[in-house]
Amino acid sequence: MHRTLHCRMLVCAVVIFSGISMISFQYYSMKSRHRCDEPHIPHLSRLAGAMSKELSETDWRELLQMVDLWLIQKGKFSKKPISRGTDIDGGFSKPRTNIFFLKTHKTASSTIINLLYRYGEFHNLTFALPKNAHQFRHPKYFLAEEVNGFSSSEQRKFNIMCQHMRFSLEEVEKVMPSDTFYFTILRNPVTLMESSFAYYKHHTSSFSKAKNIEDFLNNSSKFYQSDQLNSCFAKNLMTFDLGFDHNGPVSLKHFKLLWRAVDTIFDLVLIAEYFDESLVLLKDALCWNLDDVLSFPLNTRSDKSRTNLSDQAQERIKWWNQLDWQLYIYFNNSFWNHVEWYGRERMRHEVEELRTRRAQLSEKCLDNQVDPSLLKDKSMLPYQPGSATILGYNLKSGLEKNDQQLCHRLVLPEVQYNDLLKKKQVGS
Repeated sequence: MHRTLHCRMLVCAVVIFSGISMISFQYYSMKSRHRCDEPHIPHLSRLAGAMSKELSETDWRELLQMVDLWLIQKGKFSKKPISRGTDIDGGFSKPRTNIFFLKTHKTASSTIINLLYRYGEFHNLTFALPKNAHQFRHPKYFLAEEVNGFSSSEQRKFNIMCQHMRFSLEEVEKVMPSDTFYFTILRNPVTLMESSFAYYKHHTSSFSKAKNIEDFLNNSSKFYQSDQLNSCFAKNLMTFDLGFDHNGPVSLKHFKLLWRAVDTIFDLVLIAEYFDESLVLLKDALCWNLDDVLSFPLNTRSDKSRTNLSDQAQERIKWWNQLDWQLYIYFNNSFWNHVEWYGRERMRHEVEELRTRRAQLSEKCLDNQVDPSLLKDKSMLPYQPGSATILGYNLKSGLEKNDQQLCHRLVLPEVQYNDLLKKKQVGS
């Protein structure tokens, strides 16, 4: 049985890779030329323009239904781009400050959100924050009305949105400016699911009765409850976060639609396994500098919370999370096309410089990374979910005043940082 499963996956991978190269090259050629000093195309208009030329009306309808973006006027289907009001100005010759980050689960996204929090705080930018929580009603779809201070009748300028949500482009674009830079991050589904099981073991009914992750994989038909909204944590979690059906069909046609939608909507897709290279590409796309993307790993589990997976279990995870796996294959390929365009030697030098600066900052700021019980300042305790033990940081004592705030913000857990920003921004 397992050999048959492995052979099927191999055949599927060969067929899919034959389609990836051509599609990825087309989008790489188009997107690699887009720089932060060039005009920005609104995302709904971009989606309509890119898709209407290449897909049949049937496929076009299916794509729009997948991303919840039906462009229908008076009951008649229309492929025309949605009007976005005033034209974009000449472009970006300065750092981007209007930014949307889709914070996918278990993908090193907490580290990304920390650098966005810091950049926004230190540059007095306005965050689109949830009204009553630390994330936007996930696993339900995001609604603009969830943003604190948003009103459909009164336009307010928001610069950065980056909390967890189930993505809905139409709703996000009600909140964010038309020149917003959209990016997200993906991770190998094998390590993602291992992390998700530890993190959400007691938060999703699909995991709760399984003894361990291999027990779940071997008996998924018994444990998995597809009709439960929180089933997203047990299958194709990245696909779900991106706004698609995590129980959707597994076919080359469906994969292509997913690739095209994500590649068109998002200006950049980072890869967690190449985190430093991702930071360099992000820095370049935003016209920031290396100091802006300096970071320490946050929301990190202790080694005792990790499970070593057998080769068989890893293959079963790929099969079980096939939508996520195909997204990861495609965007990992696309990522390295971006690196080639950026320049391998240039990338090597920038990554080396980034790591040198991080080491220097660590030497200045950090005493050690420890289990929660060993934290000196309990206000810096990270959220502790499920069976996972999330590590925190002790700062060095006697920091100079100029260094104290930066060092503190670099390791401030996400929940506490969200509360701090909300207090500064709305006074409550």
